Amino acid sequence: MKRTVTLLLVLACMLLVFAPRSTAAATRQGLSTDEAANEALVLRFLYEGVDQRNFAVLNDVMAPTFVSHSPFGTVIGIPTYEKVLGALYTTFPDIQLHLVEVAATGDTVVVRDFTTATQKGAFLGIPATGKKVGWTELQLYHLSHGKVIEQWVSFNALGILNQIKGS
Repeated sequence: MKRTVTLLLVLACMLLVFAPRSTAAATRQGLSTDEAANEALVLRFLYEGVDQRNFAVLNDVMAPTFVSHSPFGTVIGIPTYEKVLGALYTTFPDIQLHLVEVAATGDTVVVRDFTTATQKGAFLGIPATGKKVGWTELQLYHLSHGKVIEQWVSFNALGILNQIKGS
């Protein structure tokens, strides 16, 4: 049973990786023009800014006073957020987000993704192990005037530690 569920999850992630990304928000039914634009902006942030490591995109999609909340704390401003991403890429240089679900309502966009990476740097005090890890994230974005003003990211840091340690 576990093997079947794992196989289905892998297949679902593969389908999402090869799905056209640029039209994802525009093709969903029931979204207002503003909601579709908000989805597209968040997807641009995730795919171009985070996944492709194009920090120039951050200035296009984020407000200068952008606030990010995660299990590791709160950071304010684009330059500080770039440092957080830099540390993430040092620890997990091959990190990739695989979109599972996206939903927009008004000025809020919610994303569920499955993230994969290999630990090549220290993570919460544990030296690099070279182990491949994966985790699910829930991300909530607030937008205003066509910019992301706030992000809430939730993931299971203990689950990542258990994978790294082999527990």
